[in-house]
Amino acid sequence: EHYGRAIDFYLRASVVLSQPAYAATARDIAADAIARLYHPASGLFTGHAAKRTYEATDGVAYLLYALLELHSYPDLLLPNL
Repeated sequence: EHYGRAIDFYLRASVVLSQPAYAATARDIAADAIARLYHPASGLFTGHAAKRTYEATDGVAYLLYALLELHSYPDLLLPNL
């Protein structure tokens, strides 16, 4: 959840404040999240680096939504979560 919220924050700050460097920070955070939480054998994201299972209570949806936002940047998705 924390990764997703941080990505969302930096993307929105980048648009609102016209600071492209914040979008770069969002991309760096996303790259770190993918490196730590993506489980290639299952094709899913885990909620915690030490877990190898998907649990909705870990807030993975926030990360997935933020990755969608990053993909559509600079057009942001409507706040959803």
